[in-house]
Amino acid sequence: MRRALEFVPGAASATTMAAALLMLDGKADEAAVLTEAVFAGPAAVEDPWRLYASGDGRLWPAHLAHLRRVLQ
Repeated sequence: MRRALEFVPGAASATTMAAALLMLDGKADEAAVLTEAVFAGPAAVEDPWRLYASGDGRLWPAHLAHLRRVLQ
């Protein structure tokens, strides 16, 4: 998780995990600060968090291209 945050500072995916671990460790105030930071600024472009909502929809262009190749 720390390495993920070093690679993509402010990444919501890693920050959310860090907040969850802090909550489990009884550090709710620190977790709240991290969680608020996720929503305070612009999202990191490289953050996989943005892809979670898409589910497998993000793979649709590749699947469609493959289908077109097979059907030709």
